[in-house]
Amino acid sequence: MAEDRSVEDLPPATCWALLAGAEVARLAVVVDSAPEVFPVNHAVLGSRVLIRTAAGTKLFAAVDRDVAVEVDGVAEGRAWSVVAKGTAVEVEDQAGLDAADERLDVWLTSRTQHVLAVDVTSLTGRRFALRPR
Repeated sequence: MAEDRSVEDLPPATCWALLAGAEVARLAVVVDSAPEVFPVNHAVLGSRVLIRTAAGTKLFAAVDRDVAVEVDGVAEGRAWSVVAKGTAVEVEDQAGLDAADERLDVWLTSRTQHVLAVDVTSLTGRRFALRPR
């Protein structure tokens, strides 16, 4: 079988850059034994993904559990997708909260006083050519 050259695995540095530059991410968690996906604003800090959220399902389903963060996009006739996996923890120290305040835009007018940090243990990405229409 011939190798499919239309799909390219991305190196970690490219994955981090795409993850950091994406406007919207999706947080995947498990709620009551079923997968749930939430759109989130995010920022990259070292090998962590920071996410601001209010108290609720997203926060409670993520803290101290394995989660995934996904971003994707299209540029120059090619699509890409990056998935970061790791364990989410709630940031509670003032230095961590200050770092989140500096990096995270708040979308909503409601209070989103909680910050999740996903300690990334697996990062994968792919870029692929789009089929002509």
